[in-house]
Order: sequence, then structure tokens, then C-alpha cells
Amino acid sequence: MLNKKLTLLSLFSLLAHLLFSQTLEGGMMRDLQLRDLQLLGKGRSGRSFALRSVALGELPDSAVSSFRKPSISLLPLSWLSQFNSQLPFSENDGSLIAAKGLQTRLSGGVQVRAGFVEMQLAPELVWAANPAYSTTAQYGFNNGKSFQRIYPGQSTLQLVAGGFRGGISTANQWWGPGVRNSLLMTYQAPGFTHFFLGSRRPLKTPIGSIEWKLMGGWLRTDGDRSMENRNLRAADAIFGQRKRYLSGLTISYQPKWIPGLFVGFNRVIQTFNKDSLTSTLGAFERYFPVIALAAQKKNVLNEDLVDRDQVASFFLRWLFPKQHFEFYIEYGYNDYKLNTRDYLLGTSHSAAHIFGVKKVIPQHGDNRWIDITLELTKMSQTPDQMVRDAGNWYEHNPIIEGYTHDNQIMGSIYGFGADAVFAGVNLVRGAKRLGFFIEQINRDPVNRTQKWVDLGFGFTPQWVKDKWILGGKMELVRTKGFAWQTGKNVMNLHAQIALQYKL
Repeated sequence: MLNKKLTLLSLFSLLAHLLFSQTLEGGMMRDLQLRDLQLLGKGRSGRSFALRSVALGELPDSAVSSFRKPSISLLPLSWLSQFNSQLPFSENDGSLIAAKGLQTRLSGGVQVRAGFVEMQLAPELVWAANPAYSTTAQYGFNNGKSFQRIYPGQSTLQLVAGGFRGGISTANQWWGPGVRNSLLMTYQAPGFTHFFLGSRRPLKTPIGSIEWKLMGGWLRTDGDRSMENRNLRAADAIFGQRKRYLSGLTISYQPKWIPGLFVGFNRVIQTFNKDSLTSTLGAFERYFPVIALAAQKKNVLNEDLVDRDQVASFFLRWLFPKQHFEFYIEYGYNDYKLNTRDYLLGTSHSAAHIFGVKKVIPQHGDNRWIDITLELTKMSQTPDQMVRDAGNWYEHNPIIEGYTHDNQIMGSIYGFGADAVFAGVNLVRGAKRLGFFIEQINRDPVNRTQKWVDLGFGFTPQWVKDKWILGGKMELVRTKGFAWQTGKNVMNLHAQIALQYKL
């Protein structure tokens, strides 16, 4: 008990005197800054920010050319440590796991450019103490073992030609317009091995600008660990033996005639390897079912006989630089619709959505502003489920492993079937930030007599000095009805500290 108190006091003492950032050091901080500048009319207005990456060391658009002299550089050294005092709490932390106690991640690497070739090696070393925590039959699993693993991390090998690129990567990616959350791809899970082809920057056409990415990849499940899409209960042993293949496509389009408007589409199909890469399907349908298969089940021959599942979403982002304001919507489905009539009459069946607004208020002086964000997420089933049960988001027969990689959901940071509201304010001065936020998460509320609600208050500053970036997060989370138990209330301290040094 004394050691626990000393640990908490040490964390409070350290974090109270530091300024720190929002998780996943490189990519998220860069995107937040560029998105704010875009709303201020100072950034690259052609970017939708619906296709993002944690990959470090990206060149600005102005520096992209067809051929460059060979170069080699060291990537920043990064250290991220996370602590939960009572319960597993995990949001946008990549290869870290949902665990109580202390865990840490170290990363670094090298980047090589030669002509049309770019290579980035950025492995991640993760260690978690993973001590036991309170569990029930409905929630939680812990084998009492510490966790350690080396991930390929934010590594990529690609060929670049003008505005196009293609290659193989394990880097995290984000699909969707959300600032805090997204339905299909966030930084919640570790990056997975995938090959890809897509745009390197917005491609200008006579009708507007287009960003896109087509990919295929392989997903892993660890049969010895808990799974986020099962409310952190134990995985079945067979899960670790069944390999899955994922095919994904994301497209964002900015119409030439409507400045500031972006509309787009995300679709992901996953299949067991035995039904995809080794099946009797044609090669195109094996590797790219995301564009080979129709979006209506009636138009896909014998679809119900194949162990295959999909999630898809449509999104819109509309920014108004003169008002320094934007709003965005993402609306998604976790299954096929039968036909056009089903799309029109069953709009809420198997649906989830995210809605957000963002306002930037310039202040006196250079590079000073206030950033305000409000974002709503709804992933629980609508009343339509009383007539036609769709199951929970990220869970659908026959792939009961769900929409996961390495046991973590690849989409929403709030997990399995949760509804959430987030409000945050950032005070920005150049690369420095001091943020405050509040969030409420209603976890898997459908058909629950007792509700489980997390209410969190936190701050997320960032401090930059020469080659150093110091950052993190501290949040107090009051949990009411933990694990859907009446009268079971818990107070949890969720804290992160991140340090990055540019070599």
C-alpha cells in the first residue's frame, strides 16, 4: 500500500510541473498543429485530415519530388509511459495494452531516402507490469503475467512517384474526419502488416482534389490475452490459430466548386485466410474484395457461405477558414445491407456515428490561438434492435474475433458498443499547448439494467524546447456502476508522460 501511495504521489508531483502532449507522440501532435493552422487559413487547405498516419519524418508537400539524392537520418527517440491506478483504461495509445499499473514504450529508428525509394525502420519495445484488477463474469481477465513485446512499429518501405506511393508498412493509420475518435481506423491498436497503394498528397483533377488508399493486410489474435471486443474477457484459444486477412479502401474528395467541403468513404472487409488467399476465388477478389464485391448482399453470390465480414462508413468535413470553424460527421455500418430498399428503410440498423465541431480563436501575437473541440460518438444499438438485432459494433458472425488486431479494436477508442461525449479546450502558443477536457463514456448500455458510466476530467499540455518535446496526459476517471454492478463505484487515475528527442 505504501509503495502504491508513493507511486501516485511521484506521478502527481512530476505531472503537475510538466507540460505535455496527447499520446502517440509524433503523428497526433503534428496533425493537431496542421489542422489548427488550416482553420486559421495558414495551412494546406487541400488536406482533408481524414487520411492520417503516425509515421515520423514525413516530408512537406513542397519537398516531394520524383527524385532525390540519397540521404539517411535518425528518427527521434521516443519514450511513453502510462499508469492506471485501479482499472485498465486505454485511449489512442497504439501498442500499449489495456492494463492496470505501469507500462512503457520505447521507440526510435532510421529513415533512408534514395531516388524513388523511402524506408523507415521505427520499432517499438513495450513492457507492462499488468497486475491483477477487479473482474467479473461480464468483464475482465488477467493471468497475472507481465507483458513484453517488440513490434515493428511505425516502419514503412515504399516507392514514391510524384503524388503516388505504394509499398509495405506496419505504421498506424487513421481514417475519418474525427479529432478524438473514428469508426474504422484510429491509433487504438498496434499497426498491422499491410501492403498499400495510394496518394501521397491531394491529387488535383478538373473536378476537385482526391486522396485515397487501397490496402491489404494480416491481422493477429493472441489466444492467451483478453480481448477488447469481449469487454476484456479472455480470448478463446482457437482465436490465436485462425489467421485473418483484411482489405481496405478509403477515399476523400474535395469538390472544386465548394471550397472547404470534403466527402469520403471508408470500407474494410476481413476474411479468414482459408476463405480468401487459399480459396477458389479469383485473384482480384482474394486480395481486393473491398473493391471487387458489391455493397449490397443480394449482388454477392453465396456471400452467407463465406466467412467474411465488413464495416463501412461515409463521412463529411466542412471547414470555414474565415470563421476558423469546422464540423464533421462520420456514419457507418457494421454489416452489408441487403439491397437499396434496406439502405433507405433501415438506416439505423447496425449503424454508428460520430459528430464533431471545432473552433479556433486567434489571439494577439504570433502563433497564438485557442482551440475548442466538441465530439459525440454513438455506437450502441438504436431501438431498431428490438425488431432486428444487429449485435454490437465490431462483432459479427462468423468472425467472432471481431474487428481487432492483437486483441485490440482497430476503430473507436471507446471500445465495445460505447456512447461518448468529449469536450476539450487547448491554449496554443506556437508548438506549446495547454489543454483541458472532460469526457463521459456510457459503456455498452443496451439491454443493461445497471449502466456503467465513466466521467473523466483531465489536462493535456505540451512543452517544446530546442530538440526536446515533453508531453502526456493526466485524467481522473470516476467510474459509476463498474462492470454493470449496482453500487460499484471506482476512482481511477489515468496518466501518461511522453518524452521525445530529435537526434
